[in-house]
Amino acid sequence: ADELLFAATLFESMNDKLVIYQNTMSVHASDFRGYNNAGWCLTQMGRNAQAKEFFNQALAISRDKAVVNNVAAIMRQEGDVDGAMKLLNEASGAGPEVAYNKGIILIQKGDYPSAISNMGRSATVNVALAKMLNGDANGAKTTLENAGDDSAASSYLMAVACARLGDANGVKKHLSDALAKNPELQEKADRD
Repeated sequence: ADELLFAATLFESMNDKLVIYQNTMSVHASDFRGYNNAGWCLTQMGRNAQAKEFFNQALAISRDKAVVNNVAAIMRQEGDVDGAMKLLNEASGAGPEVAYNKGIILIQKGDYPSAISNMGRSATVNVALAKMLNGDANGAKTTLENAGDDSAASSYLMAVACARLGDANGVKKHLSDALAKNPELQEKADRD
C-alpha cells in the first residue's frame, strides 16, 4: 500500500493520481488511505458527491483524524456547520487543515477574530474575507496580494478592500477583473 500511495505522488494529473488510489483501494481494501486519498482527488476535481462516498468508506475502516477532517469539510459544504464543527473538534491535532476548516465555519458564524486565529498565516481568499469582515481592509488587501489567487472572488474582494481604503482606481480595476471572470457578480456589485 505504501508503494502505491507513494507512486501517486509522482504524478501531476489528478486523474492519474485517482487511478492509482483506486487501484490501492482494490488491492488493499482494508487500508483507509486509498479511499481517503481518492476522495481528496475527487474534491480537487469538483466531484464532491463521489468524494463523500470514498471518505465515508475510509471512515468505516478507520476513524483517522485526517478522514474525519475530510468528512467534516464535505458536511460544511453541504450546510451542516454544527455537525462539521463537531467532527473538526474530534479531528483536532491532525494538522493545519483542521484549524483552517474550523476557521471557515467561524466565518459563517460571524466569529471573525477566532476565524483569523484558526486559519494561521495562510494567504487565501477566506483569510482575507475574515480580515475584511473583522474591519481590517488593509490586512485583507495584503493577504489577497500574497494569495496568488486569480479567481473572480479574489478580484471582487480586492475591489471591496480598495473601496474601504478609498482607492477608486483599485476598485475600478479589480471590479472589472472580477466581472470579466464572472459576469454574474454584477448583481452583487450593484447591491454592494
